[in-house]
Amino acid sequence: MSKGPLLQDRLKSFLLLGQFLREFSTPSENTTRSFADAWYKGLDAIVQGQVSFNSWFTKESVNRALKEWSNVLTESNLQSWLDAYPELKESKTKWVAVVMAGNIPMVGFHDALCVLMSGNNLVMKPSSDDKHLIPYLLHFLEEHSPELKNCTRIADGKMTDFDAVIATGSTNSTRYFEYYFGKYPSLIRKGRTSVAVLDGSESDEDCANLADDILAFYGLGCRSVTKVYLPQNFDLNRLFKAFFSFQDIANHKAYADNYDYHRSLYMLNKIPFLENGFFIVREEESLHSPVSVLHYSYCDTIETVQSELVSKEKEIQLIIGGSIPWFPRTDSFGKAQSPKLNDYADGVDTMKFLADLK
Repeated sequence: MSKGPLLQDRLKSFLLLGQFLREFSTPSENTTRSFADAWYKGLDAIVQGQVSFNSWFTKESVNRALKEWSNVLTESNLQSWLDAYPELKESKTKWVAVVMAGNIPMVGFHDALCVLMSGNNLVMKPSSDDKHLIPYLLHFLEEHSPELKNCTRIADGKMTDFDAVIATGSTNSTRYFEYYFGKYPSLIRKGRTSVAVLDGSESDEDCANLADDILAFYGLGCRSVTKVYLPQNFDLNRLFKAFFSFQDIANHKAYADNYDYHRSLYMLNKIPFLENGFFIVREEESLHSPVSVLHYSYCDTIETVQSELVSKEKEIQLIIGGSIPWFPRTDSFGKAQSPKLNDYADGVDTMKFLADLK
């Protein structure tokens, strides 16, 4: 990477953050920690306390998100990612406002990383559901990297003094974003979901990995699989067997409330479904399923699946499993919640958008 001093310094800053997260995620009494103990204790306090602000942000889910980022923020990953953008310039710094989602822990961090590693400055509007984690990590960056001082702002109320916008929200909120931010260069994302395509050749390990794609983070992410396409005569018991490792999810009150509600609703309305005591599987055309429910459809051929998915392309974030060559965002079983740096939401290249700002 032949970037200028600003981007080189910022790269070193995020490498430090990656080191901090790896040491936090894999504590060992025999390992000398690289930073003051107060930083690890501070992050641990936030992890422990998140559930009191957002019941979905359990210690396990927050720690998983942090560990995923610790695996991403390595020199080889960051270097190869940045090498794809020779057009990045350091002489045209802009203030970029980022309105973040908060459906799963740290989901807005990728946008913050993109803004700062493109040589721009960040005005951040955290989600009310995730307003502690990312600010803490940005504070860590500022304290350990003088070059990032005064390069980030957190907007508590109305966002002001910015040059471009990245915003993520629901279909309803994006209408507001498009109106409010209409005069700015903007990248606005709507709500999407993910699907899986099976052909019947899947191993038990594939099914176990698919269960993670479905149930990790309680199925709340846009990369979480909410609909599966199955070949005729596929044995659904194979999926239920794979789901069994997630049985403790029923101990989460909000999740259990969703399960009880939808189970009662389907029974009341005489809608056929299958369930195993903590998860519901229902034959349904819609891609979007509620928490605790998975939709499925049987299809004769991969061409039939492709025809349907083409018509619903704008609803889809990711396709897991089967070979769908026309769709740009596909991955293997078990990879839904481990996106790479260039796995951009909605398939829109965030770094190119930032590099092209005038």
